[in-house]
Amino acid sequence: MIENQINIILNDFKAGQYDLVIRKTKKLLEIYSKNSYLKNLIGSAYIQIGDVSNAIINFESSINLSPKNIAALNNLGNAHKKIGNYKLAEKYYLKALKYSPTYTNALVGYGNLKIDLQNSEGAVEMLSKVVDLNPNNHTAHFNLATAYQTLNNTSKALEHANKVLSIKPDFTPADKLISTLVKYNDNDTHFLKMKLDIDNKKISDFNKIYLHFGLAKAYSDTENAKKYIENIKSGNFLRKKRSKYEVKQDLNLMNKIQSSFKNIEYSKITQCKNEKKIIFVVGMPRSGTSLIEQILSSHSKVFGAGELPFLNNIVGKPFKKNFSVNDSLSTFDEMGNSYINQISAYSNNKDYILDKNPFNFLWIGFIKILFPKAKIIHIKRNSKDTCYSCFKQLFENINFADDQDDLAQFYNSYVQLMNFWNSSLKNFVCNVVYEELIENPRSNIQTMLNFCDLDFEEKCLNFNKNKSAVRTMSISQVKLPFYKGSINSYKKYEKDLSKLFNNLK
Repeated sequence: MIENQINIILNDFKAGQYDLVIRKTKKLLEIYSKNSYLKNLIGSAYIQIGDVSNAIINFESSINLSPKNIAALNNLGNAHKKIGNYKLAEKYYLKALKYSPTYTNALVGYGNLKIDLQNSEGAVEMLSKVVDLNPNNHTAHFNLATAYQTLNNTSKALEHANKVLSIKPDFTPADKLISTLVKYNDNDTHFLKMKLDIDNKKISDFNKIYLHFGLAKAYSDTENAKKYIENIKSGNFLRKKRSKYEVKQDLNLMNKIQSSFKNIEYSKITQCKNEKKIIFVVGMPRSGTSLIEQILSSHSKVFGAGELPFLNNIVGKPFKKNFSVNDSLSTFDEMGNSYINQISAYSNNKDYILDKNPFNFLWIGFIKILFPKAKIIHIKRNSKDTCYSCFKQLFENINFADDQDDLAQFYNSYVQLMNFWNSSLKNFVCNVVYEELIENPRSNIQTMLNFCDLDFEEKCLNFNKNKSAVRTMSISQVKLPFYKGSINSYKKYEKDLSKLFNNLK
């Protein structure tokens, strides 16, 4: 009887009816409370609706009932990875692999974790095991392609991305990935494939988003500006339609931050005594944060850890739930120690660690309290170039860039908040202008290094030879010498994006 009920629930899961799965599984658990499989199933449904806390509770319960439940162990690893608990994620992946060394889900999860930990070579090693075990695992091939891309190994990235499409032709994220790796002409076979697929009614709107952005790249290469911008707009329209994003939430957050820190006298706050040497690189996405990271992480004393989610998880989430800035020092100590503990997952022997999550500009006041000796580099680029560059990119988890009005409002609020930090925390932030950095790199790099108490090293000027992995859309640019091609790139599209540009203050 239970088997039949589980099969019905599994069909609901496959159909994406996750709330229904949770309700039905809860009823079954009233009868079969000691069933490890059901606990894992309901945890998986919670993950799908973004309720990681309840997912973790149920995965842990599943493992307590059956310690060798490798599916639950792997899912628990995935859940901790999702919220940035990388040490715990690694622990559970390794446990699953201890019980089943060839368990492909755990190998894939662990491989992806290694990418997040800036260990792309380790990711390649792990994911290669998966495709050796199962040559038709399209997910493993896709993640391998991504890992090779971060290492700037275009031929290997293309090999595995094309393998994905040979296994699963409608897996359009692979189409989008391929588009970033090739230079198209009008008769390119992959270009023609994407044209056919975009008109295929069997392909979902979700998958067409990737095709629109892939086609935009192809039309850009073939200098068809009209088709290029049409596909960017169409892809963003579908993204906006799916996300139901409301920009007011982010605008209210930035207003709340200013209100909360407006009357803070930092000199009267007993600041944390954390001595960890951290460099935060902040700014709008697509403003040059990846370039700054590549420059500074070329220094012998700096480890570039990429875009870390930790500060937002530790500070942002409580703040959004009415955490008071005037709370006790012990709370701040706990927050600071939590951040330090999480970045310790990155194996390196450098003096400084660099966190280049651009959205840490939101938490500069908290950084001042938690890490008073931290260094903050803020990179600012021409507003129209920045916003055009955001609009044309397919981001994973950024929705304000999908709509011209939303993007303009978010950008204006970002500028207002940065002006607030610069006026209330004088000399705590080093402001760098992207265009000036490109035109006069040596003096601007010297300024940044001086600000960070670092000696000048020629390697910082030759940052394009930095072998560290790059996980952002900027990979093709930051692996080149100083790139001037993106300055004033918006000008071709002023009429097409007038709604966006006219609303920028």
